[in-house]
Amino acid sequence: MATPLSGSNEALVIDKLRTGHVDRAEAFYLTAKEMNDPMAGLEDQDFWSVQALLLMSFHMLAKSKRNTAFALLGMAARSALALGLHREEAMVIFSTEEQNERKDVWRSIFIMDRLLSCSLGRPTAISEDDCSGDTLHPPERYNEETWAYSTKTVYDYNETGPPAMEAAVRSCRQIGIILKEVYQKRKISTRLAQEISDVCQTWPRALTPILQWRQAPNASPSQGVAILHINLFYCHSVILLTRPFLVYILNKETQVHGGQFGTRPRRPLDRIEKFGETCVISSIHTTLLVQNAFEVGHLSRRNPVVIYFLFAATLVILASDFAGLYKIEMTNKCVVNAISIMNYCAECDQQAVRLVYILSSFRDVVVQERLRRRQSLANGLALPSIALQLYGVQMTQQQQQHASLKPGGLPQAIDPLDEAPRLHQVPIHIYPGMQTAPLDESTIGYQAPEPLQHQEMQYHMDPEYINPLSAQEFMHLNQELPLDMSPFMSL
Repeated sequence: MATPLSGSNEALVIDKLRTGHVDRAEAFYLTAKEMNDPMAGLEDQDFWSVQALLLMSFHMLAKSKRNTAFALLGMAARSALALGLHREEAMVIFSTEEQNERKDVWRSIFIMDRLLSCSLGRPTAISEDDCSGDTLHPPERYNEETWAYSTKTVYDYNETGPPAMEAAVRSCRQIGIILKEVYQKRKISTRLAQEISDVCQTWPRALTPILQWRQAPNASPSQGVAILHINLFYCHSVILLTRPFLVYILNKETQVHGGQFGTRPRRPLDRIEKFGETCVISSIHTTLLVQNAFEVGHLSRRNPVVIYFLFAATLVILASDFAGLYKIEMTNKCVVNAISIMNYCAECDQQAVRLVYILSSFRDVVVQERLRRRQSLANGLALPSIALQLYGVQMTQQQQQHASLKPGGLPQAIDPLDEAPRLHQVPIHIYPGMQTAPLDESTIGYQAPEPLQHQEMQYHMDPEYINPLSAQEFMHLNQELPLDMSPFMSL
């Protein structure tokens, strides 16, 4: 997993270890396990064994042994609970340095638990209700109303490590809430979705400036990896929350294309549409973050965290492009870059090889679907568009030109923003209040946006518009969503 700078002494050592037919990483792992196996005496385990089990879990995840990683993490979590790492009152007997070390290990287990839960679709091992104090509730240190923002390269891990850990914990807490309240119950409440989205908007405001995504191009290696990981966790929390609405729109579009016209009552989908669009935007930003880390040399060939987030985001983009839901030209380049990065990781990661095949196959289907639509339009068989169905308007001539496809492959992005650095293209939907233009000045002021106002949906009394399920507060995910959906972010 090491990715030292090219030409450095560290790079020479790593390259030498990678030569030959022996997997040095696996050899080191087996040797350490033979010398002192933490599973040999579970009854007498100490703090070091919890650390070892956590590292073994991550190693197995990097080796694409997900079931083993899941089992080892469960052992680490149970051992940590037995040692009282989740209780603040159990740490008073230790020094300040030992307390910080124990909190970091517990928070690392918590982050790993939420990662495996959302990636493997399995129950979590840690309940936040069992934790006390600030073990999983880091203090909000950077939530002032205004602060000065400027580029800063940080080489000291002690300056980036603690705030990065706190930011990751905050994102994973939101992921845990989404998994519990939405995916585990298999139903979604529009009121709950709005409440979670309001909390998610506070995440960028609480983030220290040295870990903002705009620092990535000039960041040091440790700073760059921290920026990559914590922003990926945040973007994925947005994707998890908004993906059910995108799937709903996708299913509706598929049914319409399948000839099932008029089988459902017409509904105003403006707010659901904004949730779906936010899901695509967050997925685009995920690919841009990974692409930037790849270009500056901070991306490891074997990083299961990045691979999972990139794969999930690319699937969202491809699904949106397949149905033609949103006309975002940069999605084409994002898909190409994502597959290229997956190929880069596939040189060392067997899981990445499988994901490359899935993404490439899906991309080919999207290309075929676009060609089919183009041929149908050329023959005068205009297919229904999402804009026409939702808003009753036709695409403008300029939009049709932007949506055109060059023969023999994916369409080329023609957005002039493609000439700018990638991370400067990110819309403000998922980073409220943040400017998206390049940093032309040394300091840019940040103003916290006004909080979202909960808006109530005005229902039409016409029987054609009446929603028979609107009186229910909760809706199952496999049913139609209610209408009182507020936008996830201020637009």
